[in-house]
Amino acid sequence: MEPFRVLIDKIAFEMNDNDDKFKKRLIDILNEKVTINGKSMFVDNAIEIYVQSVIASLNENDVSKIKFFDI
Repeated sequence: MEPFRVLIDKIAFEMNDNDDKFKKRLIDILNEKVTINGKSMFVDNAIEIYVQSVIASLNENDVSKIKFFDI
């Protein structure tokens, strides 16, 4: 799930880890919207699409099948 780490790093950079809302904000990242496969969707759905595309890529030996997200 390393490709999604940029979302966590962004929040960590914006907030102080001593902030009471820090943990809640990290959990709430799943409700952020990103673009993947040309569609805007929540991060939790984008993770599912990404994983499915990686599996398809491995099965078909074709890295072009991997679908990445945009913030």
